[in-house]
Amino acid sequence: MSAFEDLLQLCESEIRAGHSGAAAKRLAKLNTARIPRAYRLRFANFGRRTGMISFGLRVLTPIVRNSALRASLPATPSELAEYATLLQRCGAVVEAQETLSQIDVRQVPEIRLYEAFCLFNQWRYRESIPRLEEFIQNQPTPYLGLVGRVNLAAALVFIEDHVRALDLINECIATAKENGFARLHANSQELAAQLYLSRGDLLAARRCLDSAAGGSDSPQSLDQIFVKKWLAVLQAYESKDPAPLHAFRAEAVKIGQPEAIRDADFHALMVAFDKDAFHHLYFGTPFADYRESMTRRLGVEPEIESYALGSDLSSGLNFRLSPKRVSEPESTLLPIFRCLDILTGRLSASHQLERGFRFGGHVHRMLEILSRDFYQPLTIGNLFAELHPQNHFDIFSSPTRVRKSLMRVRTFLREAKIPAEITHSRRGYKLSVTGEFSILVPKVRPIIDQNTLALEKLLRHFGFGQPFTRSEACTAIGFTEKKFRSLKASALENSRLDVYGAGPNATYYFPFPDASPTNRRAG
Repeated sequence: MSAFEDLLQLCESEIRAGHSGAAAKRLAKLNTARIPRAYRLRFANFGRRTGMISFGLRVLTPIVRNSALRASLPATPSELAEYATLLQRCGAVVEAQETLSQIDVRQVPEIRLYEAFCLFNQWRYRESIPRLEEFIQNQPTPYLGLVGRVNLAAALVFIEDHVRALDLINECIATAKENGFARLHANSQELAAQLYLSRGDLLAARRCLDSAAGGSDSPQSLDQIFVKKWLAVLQAYESKDPAPLHAFRAEAVKIGQPEAIRDADFHALMVAFDKDAFHHLYFGTPFADYRESMTRRLGVEPEIESYALGSDLSSGLNFRLSPKRVSEPESTLLPIFRCLDILTGRLSASHQLERGFRFGGHVHRMLEILSRDFYQPLTIGNLFAELHPQNHFDIFSSPTRVRKSLMRVRTFLREAKIPAEITHSRRGYKLSVTGEFSILVPKVRPIIDQNTLALEKLLRHFGFGQPFTRSEACTAIGFTEKKFRSLKASALENSRLDVYGAGPNATYYFPFPDASPTNRRAG
């Protein structure tokens, strides 16, 4: 038996005994380049199971992405499936989905489960249901079958299919208890508690949470943190006071559990609605399905089109937020601090681009990406996938590219004296405003395309309020008249341009951000 085989067996026994930390230390000492091909899949799997995602990717990337190796011995379906799961865990979810789509489900039935996990990352629970159903129907091992059913129950709870969810949860509880699957039993009891809470049966919810609390020996395990969260939700609903949720939120902040914080904020709104807290949660959650669920359950829609992350624009200045600008209908005061509008890349007070800030450039794009989610830090994989959507994530080079982009943003913030910082934790990177500055986050994510970039180039050339003709515009940005017609049609529709006259003699201009739209005619 080889030393690699001995190490694999030792790591397996440690993981099953609950000593994944010891296994992770052993894996960390390995030179991944020396692992024989026959053992790479199992070592990569151990990397994922011990939370060493980078290790797993370093093991499998040469097989999946190295063209020479692919030509001589292509990656097997199982290797591709493991690689995709590692991509999903590192944050490159779209690439993980694309990789899974290349695999024949008859060869690796687990890919339907992995596809569901990718959709869970995006809060697309409804779309995960048929994949989980197919996975369960393929009759996996008893343990994996129960994993599939528990996750299907979670999806049904989220979409509020309570009748079907309750039947499935009761089945999961019975199966987990019969087979001694303590963790899955606790997970099922937690799901039952969620369901009963949503139905207002607080006594049944408490019984389930008491049972779930006995499912782990560690009070700081992720499962037990979730139980604590639901106990706080239960206490808040019983007392009709969000104080237990605020106390839990403070604990979740301290231990770094962003999704628990998001959920605590939502249930605090269910107990005692607060408009500002609602807008913070809505604009700080970029997932369409989550937004739809929270607005439906709360019975409230956002009253604004943009949200000021950082210093409160509305405090003492009487600002009103509109889709593309901050307007001042009741006051002529300018803010005493700057506000960067993510949609336009401009400062609200000066209407000028900050030095070193290019619309659509790395700094703008990185700030837009980092300002989407106020709760969840973004991993290297998340950031790379958003910055370079056409490129494959490569564990050997992609992290360096992302860190260089982050360095450029940090340099820009420092040199522009903007009181904001990008912090790094074990969960990823997060943007924080630390002083009198705001980032104006739009409800609808901006699409930074060639038309948008061309408009910004025109704006820099002509400025606000200065008229120009179609011919002058084409000369300034190097567009043909046909391309300009498409550009100006979109810009007029979205209120980025105004026009005087019609036909060949029409003149165009950029309205000032605080100007009211005029009557427009197609030029």
